[in-house]
Amino acid sequence: MKRGFTLIELVITVGILALLSSMTLPSLRKYQRQMDAKVAAQELRTSILQAQSYALAPRVSYTGKTPISNYVLYLDRSVLPHTYKIMENYGVVDAGGASLQAEVPGTKHILPENLSFDSFGWVNPASSQAAIVFSTAGSVGRGKIDYVASKWTTDANAVITIENSIDSSANWQVTINKITGVLDVSQL
Repeated sequence: MKRGFTLIELVITVGILALLSSMTLPSLRKYQRQMDAKVAAQELRTSILQAQSYALAPRVSYTGKTPISNYVLYLDRSVLPHTYKIMENYGVVDAGGASLQAEVPGTKHILPENLSFDSFGWVNPASSQAAIVFSTAGSVGRGKIDYVASKWTTDANAVITIENSIDSSANWQVTINKITGVLDVSQL
């Protein structure tokens, strides 16, 4: 009695495996694109919460510049890949006119390849920056959204959409209610 496989049996088995893997590979790529966008949206949500918690914390400067009047999640789509970071004292200048605005160390994020912030809903679609500002005090209350620069300022919600340039079914959005501060991450 012979043991082992014949060459024909081996070729047929390899052919079947190749056919099955070629059918599943596109699904795996699509799944990976969707997960990349989902993870990017979740990280953006986490950064928004981080900026809000900085505004709620005792007024400690993370960059050494004081006093602190606000923390901002600053979105920049002027170059690819798009980035976002947390800044303190957004738009604040001292008595001499010098800017007190500074990036909080370790908070810069770069969107993965093929992902970008959309321009839909921006007050000025040609604008390359937007900011979600959390006040450390003031009329809106500590840790509340003070204003959203370059976004839907008249709407109760600010919406940031992360677009996938290859697969539009892998788009996600982060919605921030400017009144309650509630964040929602959802797939489009």
